[in-house]
Amino acid sequence: MHELIFPVLNFSVLVFILFYFLKSPVRNMITQRQAQIKTLIDEAQIQRQEAEKAYKEYEKKLQNFQQEADEILNSTRQDGENFKNQIILQAKAMSERLIRDAEATVSFNVQEYKDRTKQEVVSRAIVLAEKLIQDRFSNEDHERIINEYVGKV
Repeated sequence: MHELIFPVLNFSVLVFILFYFLKSPVRNMITQRQAQIKTLIDEAQIQRQEAEKAYKEYEKKLQNFQQEADEILNSTRQDGENFKNQIILQAKAMSERLIRDAEATVSFNVQEYKDRTKQEVVSRAIVLAEKLIQDRFSNEDHERIINEYVGKV
């Protein structure tokens, strides 16, 4: 047992000396490390808060962009509908104008055709009447009509 006392005593003295001299530096080192860890944790929390804040801002911007996109889409659809309606109204007006013009042209052409037909019928009737008169009346009848007319005058 003698053999164990001296090494245990040496070891105890060594531990005591180490404890006595290293207590302060180890404590300072642990305190500094704790402070560094606390600083890192605080910085990480700040960065996390900033990241959350940036995330919320981007999320809000994304929602705003989505709203703007929806508004632009709705506006474009409305503009398209308005343009379509305007084109339809213009097409209706143009078709009505074309129909009126066509009716006027047809009416004019019909009247012109009637007038030409009338003139042709009259001119043929005159030619036929002259031919009939020439075929039915002889020279004697012709002279007698002239004499009667001169006698009345």
